Amino acid sequence: MIKPLLLAALTAMLLVGCNARTSAPAAGLAFDSVSLRRDACFGHCPVYNVEVKADGTISFTGKEYVKSLGPQRGTVSKDGLALLSLAVQHADLPAMRPRYLEESDGCKSVATDLPSLTITVTRAGATRTVMFYHGCFGMGALATRLGWLADTIDEIAGTGQWIGYPAP
Repeated sequence: MIKPLLLAALTAMLLVGCNARTSAPAAGLAFDSVSLRRDACFGHCPVYNVEVKADGTISFTGKEYVKSLGPQRGTVSKDGLALLSLAVQHADLPAMRPRYLEESDGCKSVATDLPSLTITVTRAGATRTVMFYHGCFGMGALATRLGWLADTIDEIAGTGQWIGYPAP
């Protein structure tokens, strides 16, 4: 189930519209697949991968500190896919660097022992991957956008059922 606040935010984006760079692709969804990987921290951070495909299939693999270890399967509704497509467009991964892990990547400062995430979007044979370390500080809106997209992927994919709530 999609949280009401997330649904309201994505609906507002749809009603307001997107600029030409982020308009919906002619073929429908803005992705063939979207994947999120959350990596370890110094502590008990959930470690897992989740992939959502354009046909609505979800593949989840729990690795550490999750309720369900190993592979799990699920599905996303057409409405959920449409919302995820809007979120992918809004995040605008092509405008980002491939990584935000250390100062040479643009981080103003870097702390240790925090988790990282990797988001990969594939469409029409092209793949865009962005890695983000939560210890990369000083990134402002970019960090917020990446965190928001990761949380949106989690919400739409329903990973909380496998992670155990609260989801990251």
